[in-house]
Amino acid sequence: MLQQSTNPAPGILGPPPPPFHLGGPPLGPRGAGNGSMQGPRHMQKGRQETSRVVHIMDFQRGKNLRYQLLQLVEPFGMIANHLILNKINEAFIEMTTTEDAQAVVEYYSTTPALVFGKPVRVHLSQKYKRIKKPEGKPDQKFEPPKQELGRVIHLSNLPHSGYSDNAVLKLAEPYGKIKNYILMRMKSQAFIEMETREAAVAMMENCSDKALWFQGRCVKVDLSEKYKKLILRIPNKGADLLKKDKPR
Repeated sequence: MLQQSTNPAPGILGPPPPPFHLGGPPLGPRGAGNGSMQGPRHMQKGRQETSRVVHIMDFQRGKNLRYQLLQLVEPFGMIANHLILNKINEAFIEMTTTEDAQAVVEYYSTTPALVFGKPVRVHLSQKYKRIKKPEGKPDQKFEPPKQELGRVIHLSNLPHSGYSDNAVLKLAEPYGKIKNYILMRMKSQAFIEMETREAAVAMMENCSDKALWFQGRCVKVDLSEKYKKLILRIPNKGADLLKKDKPR
């Protein structure tokens, strides 16, 4: 008479049968549950909605703040909405896709994000997955603020001395009427405000084609990025009163 062996080790008859599953619902094919069981936590996280809102913190306020903030993320995709908090220095910018938002955060994790030249913190928002749009307001497309066109010429590489103010102004007189000027001999530069932007552009373009020489130096001529127009605390003599100036 054959008796069942109590030895659990594999023998001539092969491995012992698997133990019965006690407690809980029976396992389905390939270990799957009956559909009502929740999977492991790491699987559940994948089902959660991923934020597409970029959170920017620790910035300083200044003119054109909105433009500065939106410029940080604009190269990575379309902007759906944004929220800039007034009382604290935080902003939330919603991209149209989660991939765009993640690309922003990944890029600035290795590259400094700057607002007004100061570093700021950038990460995915844990507070907002989306930003609700105010009711009754149509979608607004992001457009950079229109910048005022300047009419101030910047002259650099001037000599430190040996010439009058009028001698410098004569360089610009052929292109139009001069309204104002700032001459900084120690810094070898001058700013000349023309009456029109067209006159300033004409001088810049002409001097880019043909070098402008003054007192043995090649003077560089550009449209000023620092000044759109000149407002002096102490008005100068004006271009019409400089003919009697002595060289300094």
